[in-house]
Amino acid sequence: GSLSPGTQYAHQGLPIRILVAVPFIALVLIMVGLVAFLSLRSGATSATQLAERLQAEAANSIRMQVDDALAVPGFDARLEPASLDELLRRTAIARSGRAFIVDRDGRVVASSERQGTPGAKLDSSPPVMATAVRSLRESPGGIAAKQAPASFRFAISGMQPFGGETWLGRITPYRSQAGDSQASNPGWWLVTALPESDFLGIIQEGNSRAAMVF
Repeated sequence: GSLSPGTQYAHQGLPIRILVAVPFIALVLIMVGLVAFLSLRSGATSATQLAERLQAEAANSIRMQVDDALAVPGFDARLEPASLDELLRRTAIARSGRAFIVDRDGRVVASSERQGTPGAKLDSSPPVMATAVRSLRESPGGIAAKQAPASFRFAISGMQPFGGETWLGRITPYRSQAGDSQASNPGWWLVTALPESDFLGIIQEGNSRAAMVF
């Protein structure tokens, strides 16, 4: 009589136990891959949330320092932008990221990587700052509509050998705690930016290793 499929394969040199184990092994590999994928995605989300918290803390620290600068008798930010530039360059976020202050029209008031003169045209600004400001200006309502802290992403072309680099930005309206006068609240927004590779590097490395395994 005819042989059953399992017996037929066994006669052809494939033990039945292998035929039974293969689907189970495949299922285990699929489950492990799915768990790894979900873990990596969860890790990326957590890393992004941590970066947003760090930027929120940085913006709060910058606001307090700007408050102190504006409170100095005779200090005029329009005449002394270099002082604000130096203040921003000393912030922790400026070590690998950017920190700058813009007005409602996107003109740069001060920056951790100052180039040009106060209120410089967008095209003369460094690429990271220029791209971030352009992204904000092109968002619904522009910069003036950002009346609460908000995160955003933007990409810089040519900063990586094989393409652009993604940055995580955060814009926070500057509201001085010193009072409600125009001098205390000059209509500024604090912007911070970090390269995504800074806080997703470990996650991306793990993702690459997982891809090699699976």
